[in-house]
Amino acid sequence: MAIANEVISSHSDLLAALGVGRKRRGKFNAQRTEYEGRVYHSKAEAQHAFRLDLEKGSPDSDVVGWTPQFNIPLGEDVALCVDFLVRLAGNRFRCDEVKGYDRDTLWRLKRSLWPKHGPCPLHVIRNGITAEVVPGKGDGSATAMATITGAVR
Repeated sequence: MAIANEVISSHSDLLAALGVGRKRRGKFNAQRTEYEGRVYHSKAEAQHAFRLDLEKGSPDSDVVGWTPQFNIPLGEDVALCVDFLVRLAGNRFRCDEVKGYDRDTLWRLKRSLWPKHGPCPLHVIRNGITAEVVPGKGDGSATAMATITGAVR
């Protein structure tokens, strides 16, 4: 709100004093970052996309392709939009979820549902490394993923 001593002389001054037009900060102060023409929710997600591209081009890696922001159903009324659906060699899949802090209650709820309904392993990435692997009901095979997969670049 405007400070009582401020003089508001125009409509634009009023809007500025009320904070209208200011960019809103994210939930955990994540800074949206663009990589290869796509805007990611955080710098960490953009960096992970860069690492996946490096892995995809490496002969030593089993990463064949990946799709960002992919919805995975976890039961009738719940779905988790994972940060990355990663296609691996041998027509296998895994999901990557990039996390800065593990303080989101909704995320903890969905992580508890993953072992019962997840079609593949869920890799929780922190600081660029896999910090945790949550096993899914499915093994990540093409058969387990058949009902949910779309295009993987």
